[in-house]
Amino acid sequence: MNTWRPTPWIAAVVGFFGGGLGLLYVQRPWYAIAYFAVSFVASLTLLAAILTFDLPVQPDATSWIGLAVGIACALHANGIAVATTSVAERKWYSRWYFLLALPLALALLTLLLRAFAYEPFRIPSESMHPTLPEGSYIFVSKAGFGGYGSFGITLWRGEPTAQIARGDLVAFRLVDDPSTVYVKRIIGLPGDRIEYAKRRLIINEMPVPISLGERDSRYQYAVERVNETDVTIALMPERAASDFAGVVPRDQYFVLGDNRDNARDSRYIGYIPRDHLIGRVVKIIRPRKR
Repeated sequence: MNTWRPTPWIAAVVGFFGGGLGLLYVQRPWYAIAYFAVSFVASLTLLAAILTFDLPVQPDATSWIGLAVGIACALHANGIAVATTSVAERKWYSRWYFLLALPLALALLTLLLRAFAYEPFRIPSESMHPTLPEGSYIFVSKAGFGGYGSFGITLWRGEPTAQIARGDLVAFRLVDDPSTVYVKRIIGLPGDRIEYAKRRLIINEMPVPISLGERDSRYQYAVERVNETDVTIALMPERAASDFAGVVPRDQYFVLGDNRDNARDSRYIGYIPRDHLIGRVVKIIRPRKR
């Protein structure tokens, strides 16, 4: 009769990188379920708290939970493997094909959620300051935008149905480099005549109301009223203003950065086609102040 005994170092490696998978390898399924549950509930609770209460914690803090669970699983699985004598039957859930299939299934689920529901992005620049400070995290809702995919993979493309309004924060792919994602504010809808001159925004020959606010060492802040919504923008009076005038083509949009004098927006990259829009920003998590 063939017998089998788990290898301690394999149990430790699988436990560290796969969490509860290490306990499945040593044939302790209830321990594995417990570790999976603890990791999932802890990460979900932390993320929900961040999104609900604007805690000064970044979403990648969940990686520390994963590290702690990985270390615990590695030590636990290794200890069980060392103490285990040969067993007559190796369970199906401890075999390599299941241990590989389970994380692949979870990865597929993650891809589907990012592709069709919500996708997170990190803001790497100041082009949307002060609305999106550098280092902010955003969650983008893709419902109704027609293009569904993630990690550079397009899974399905349908007819866009989402209503776009002036003032919306949207994520989109660059026309000349679809692998690059920008986040900017919708200012001009198809058919709008847009003018930006001497740091004043004019839409369809109607000046957008603006009032100056505070000033610091770098920026003069101001509030524009776009589509009945107050938008705080940042100006840099010591820089030359980038002016613009044009009519937004059909099925395209004109976007601006809230950091008006330090943003690469439609004044430089042109209008954004409807099918390049990824989704609307629905949640902002600003970085911790140091």
